[in-house]
Amino acid sequence: FSSLTTKPLRMVSDVNKNGYLLLLGFDAPPGQHPIQAGYERKPDGSDADKALACLGGPGDSSLPGQSSVSAKALSGWFGKSDPVGQFRSNRAVITGWAAQGEILLLRHKPYTQISFDDWGYGQSVSPPCAAINIAHRLYMADGFAQGTDIGIDRLERDMEAWRNVLGQARTLPVKTLALQAINDDIVVSSGLLAQPGFDGKYLGSLAKMLRPLDQAQLSIRWPMQSELVAAAKTFESQLKAKREGEQAIHAAIASALPLPKQRRLNEYADYYEASDRAAVEGRHGALPKWSAYIQFPVNKMTDYFTNPIENIVGLEPLAPWDTYNGLAVDTEARLRLASLQAWIRRGSQDADLLPRIAKAGQKFYDPYTGLPALSVISTRLNPPDTPDASGTVTAVIVSVPLLVCSV
Repeated sequence: FSSLTTKPLRMVSDVNKNGYLLLLGFDAPPGQHPIQAGYERKPDGSDADKALACLGGPGDSSLPGQSSVSAKALSGWFGKSDPVGQFRSNRAVITGWAAQGEILLLRHKPYTQISFDDWGYGQSVSPPCAAINIAHRLYMADGFAQGTDIGIDRLERDMEAWRNVLGQARTLPVKTLALQAINDDIVVSSGLLAQPGFDGKYLGSLAKMLRPLDQAQLSIRWPMQSELVAAAKTFESQLKAKREGEQAIHAAIASALPLPKQRRLNEYADYYEASDRAAVEGRHGALPKWSAYIQFPVNKMTDYFTNPIENIVGLEPLAPWDTYNGLAVDTEARLRLASLQAWIRRGSQDADLLPRIAKAGQKFYDPYTGLPALSVISTRLNPPDTPDASGTVTAVIVSVPLLVCSV
């Protein structure tokens, strides 16, 4: 437990140059500087809902100059196979939204240009992900509505900024927020590559931004450690809240014992350590089983005694490693598919699909199984009805992550 709760070093010391604080105060009222608001932010009762929005859940749409209608429409467009086509078809609407949401765009722009250091380690505080997601999507839509050159420039800046956030994330909400934004950018890139009239001058830029994640970007070790530290810090307050409610005698006794608390934290530490080791070794499809470390939910009578904190007292379990590791590897799979799509665009569009994929080499592989892209994709295609290569790969990225389905 001690080794797995070591505090990370801060990489940015200047408050005014840390993008994390800007994200934390992103939804500050007009007239208040978001970085200052982020610096003054303290954990409160709304953080659980904000963290849920970082995972793609519902969030507050009552944002400065922005309506729930525009948020829903933007979300729908990013769920299409060709978001850029939607942006171009709705230029006038997007221009109006950009004017209404000017404050969001003004706050988003400097974020892509400053350093980032996640100072939230071990704290139960979350950035307002709903507001940030809307600003991110509006920023991209407005760029392509103005023209492809502006859109590509914004796409490059945005992808690099979120890659940096992903690599520097020390907390789970920030990590999952970055994954969401990168997935949006992947869908936009993939849609561009699939367009029949795609301009080849953008191919180099897209191929560069669609490179695989590095180890720091893929790893969830720091965010999971942060969850463990936060759980230790808030343990007593959670128990107090349970005691203030209606609690059975046996639950009250269990909550007063010191040993179950440390045992629970030690078991989570063992589970996280083993999971991290497996992830580093690339065994994403064979991570340690939750049930082998955490006796929750109850499978046998002894589970009440080995983990009374969750099974008797009723505290919520900590974050499961495989769930969040899967989100990161899913994004890696989508990046590899989109980069394969860019590779296919380089050659002749008249050649057969599978031979063109074969020429791509071994670097295009399924991160879950390690299988080459050719062996995975060939099992999913229906040769008599195979569409053009770019369309095939795009449809898979948008609807069903192909490489994930191969597990």
